[in-house]
Amino acid sequence: MPRPQKTDSIIEGAEKAAAALAGFDYEVDAEDFVLYELHRLIEEDRASFDDPEFRALIDSGVRAHIGERPEVRARLAGILRSAASEQTRTVTLRIVRALEDVNANLCNVAAVVRNYTAYLLSRLESVQPNEGDDRIGEAADLLFESTGDRDAAETALAVLCAAPSPVSARVLAHAVSEPLLDEDLEAKAFGALKSFWPLPRHYMLYNLQGHPHEDIPFRWFQLFVEADELTTADLVLEELRAHAESADYQEDLAALLDVVQGCRDPEFEDKILGTINSSSTNSAASALLRKFLEEHHPEPVSGETPWSRAEKQFDLNRQYIEAARLFDAGQVEEARERLDRILGEDPAYPFAVMLKEKF
Repeated sequence: MPRPQKTDSIIEGAEKAAAALAGFDYEVDAEDFVLYELHRLIEEDRASFDDPEFRALIDSGVRAHIGERPEVRARLAGILRSAASEQTRTVTLRIVRALEDVNANLCNVAAVVRNYTAYLLSRLESVQPNEGDDRIGEAADLLFESTGDRDAAETALAVLCAAPSPVSARVLAHAVSEPLLDEDLEAKAFGALKSFWPLPRHYMLYNLQGHPHEDIPFRWFQLFVEADELTTADLVLEELRAHAESADYQEDLAALLDVVQGCRDPEFEDKILGTINSSSTNSAASALLRKFLEEHHPEPVSGETPWSRAEKQFDLNRQYIEAARLFDAGQVEEARERLDRILGEDPAYPFAVMLKEKF
């Protein structure tokens, strides 16, 4: 039985989109944790989308290397816009619109996920065995073997704290999440980790997924607060939802809420109220959150913050999506006017710069 013509068109569109993106460079650092974890999964013969950890790793990489980088999304969208033909336009524009909407979850866009995965495998093959800094590896080994040996720990930290890199950031993040160091040495490691921000960010977020920890890494949440991590409130509420019903976590969760008292997210209290009012929130979590609200006295925030900057970017993206819709509908002059307004606010806005080149 012949395949329907529409199905053929969809398949052809997907294949041409994949071909257009082939060879795209996502510029992943050779020491990035995604490559490190990917190598481990390959060694364990688990590099398959059927493996939950492999899929979680790829999704984390998509968010880190594509989803949160508008310039990468714009480059990908530009390539696909140029490659679209009359026959493949419908399918290609569906992918383009996901790339251009910064709220869209690219982990659900098969063409992007497959292309990114193929890139990672190729990138891993290109990494030279001795490409990393041997001193950092040696310092990491020394640090984790230095239990009870303060001099060895100090020597290791001196190397790690003086060498900002994805690897040293991961080592320090692990060191402050576990009771490995004397208090003053842990404070030194934490200070260095904060100065390295955002190098450890995606590694930490990845390791919080699925809540594999027996103990909540308070120092990580302290760092999120001090670095004004945009997702801090959401991460804390996720910890509450995951662990509040366990009596073993009550003390830890109460301590966690103390740690995040200084979170500057202007919607923190609203998010807490939304969680309390949700039918899916258990009574133990609600009780902890109500107590937090009673004691929470947020300080007024003035001037520009990461949240205000993010809101500005969301607003520009909303304007851009409307301009792109007009452009795709053939209303070029109206689209041009919208793009000019966007570029008047941000001359380097990557989506607008990309689409302006299509005129």
